[in-house]
Amino acid sequence: MLGITCRLLLAFMICLVAGCGQPGPPPVSAPTERPVTFPKAASVQLFYADTTKGSDRELAGPKLTDSQQVRLESAVHIQKIRPGDAFALCFIPHHFFRYFDKAGREIETISVCFCCAGVRVRQAASLKLGTDELLAMNYKDMERLVEELGVSTLINCPPRSKD
Repeated sequence: MLGITCRLLLAFMICLVAGCGQPGPPPVSAPTERPVTFPKAASVQLFYADTTKGSDRELAGPKLTDSQQVRLESAVHIQKIRPGDAFALCFIPHHFFRYFDKAGREIETISVCFCCAGVRVRQAASLKLGTDELLAMNYKDMERLVEELGVSTLINCPPRSKD
């Protein structure tokens, strides 16, 4: 029984990696990227992981200006999954952009992991990702924004080489 299960799992993984055939080109009218915005938000603030050994706290960073919020939302987008796209197996974010409404209630969070270049949205009900879509970011633009806000992007990341 275990042998059959392993063979089925292996066959599934081979099909997944191979793509099980050539996908057709996307329809011309379908956009390849969609922006991520939260129009009900009155403010956005950066929070980030405390680097003190053994701490699991988050520290409050600066509130974003309107122009910084535009840059944030320009760096994050929804895109079609393309053949050959690679995905990190880890996602341990250390940076969190929290959106608040006029009453100060948190309505959304964009979590970013600079170690694996991953991004996620916590609630995402308004985004409605398709089964062939993923949340992506312009890594360099996001990195510049966070560094301009005075926060390191290398929180608890392994050392890496500069490109």
